[in-house]
Amino acid sequence: MRQAIEKRIQELLVSSGPRLLWVTCQGVKKYPELAALIPARPEEARDCDSCRGTGRIEALPQIICRCGGVGWIVPGEAGPLGAIG
Repeated sequence: MRQAIEKRIQELLVSSGPRLLWVTCQGVKKYPELAALIPARPEEARDCDSCRGTGRIEALPQIICRCGGVGWIVPGEAGPLGAIG
């Protein structure tokens, strides 16, 4: 049952847009158990150019990367801060 619920939440995260995914990624910092809710990287996704796929900007750890912290972006989708190319 838990796996079914986690799968449904992952589907909602993807379909609800990047902002919800972004918020979830940030929530993992305080509540690590939320990591199970972050969906797998889609096949069409590519490494984020800003963080080089790490999900964080080393020189500016207090800044949230444009990928929201997942380390990947889907070309053509709007990111949490607007369009991503």
